[in-house]
Amino acid sequence: IALDTPLERSPELADVTGAIDVRLKREELQPTGAFKTRGAHNKVGMLADGRPEAALVTASSGNHGIAVATAAMRHDMRLTVLVGRSVSPAKLERLRALETRRISVELFGNDTDDAEAEARRRDDAGHAVYVPPYHDPDVIAGQATVGVEILEDWPEVDTIVVPIGGGGLIAGIGLWAKAIKPGL
Repeated sequence: IALDTPLERSPELADVTGAIDVRLKREELQPTGAFKTRGAHNKVGMLADGRPEAALVTASSGNHGIAVATAAMRHDMRLTVLVGRSVSPAKLERLRALETRRISVELFGNDTDDAEAEARRRDDAGHAVYVPPYHDPDVIAGQATVGVEILEDWPEVDTIVVPIGGGGLIAGIGLWAKAIKPGL
């Protein structure tokens, strides 16, 4: 389950940017070390409610796989995490540490794109339900909780800067924040 992480002032970034106030959402303090836990737990929780017997599959270069594995353990669901051979050794070690009789880590292909294609193939073939890292309404809804917390902790915020990888975090924060505070 995701923690409500602190929103801490950064005088150094305020000085560098010329902003009056800059605050950082400390998502690295999540139990899994990243915001990915929010979307993964939301998606897996919804699958556990509807299809608790389902086997899950995901593709990851690290953080998403770690988050989905912790969510699958919480709901006692089976999961295969596919990672490309280019995965960082540190991330692979963290993933391997989560392996149990119900959670397995498989090296597949060269990179995350190869692993994701295989995860989708397994989903299409009916072998497992794919838990995507970003392009899924349930994952995006989980990531939106970052925006919920920012606006609860700092209602006067007028700009939120979000890093973009796959787009799930920006989609969730953007959808929530613009719905609540359209001028943001």
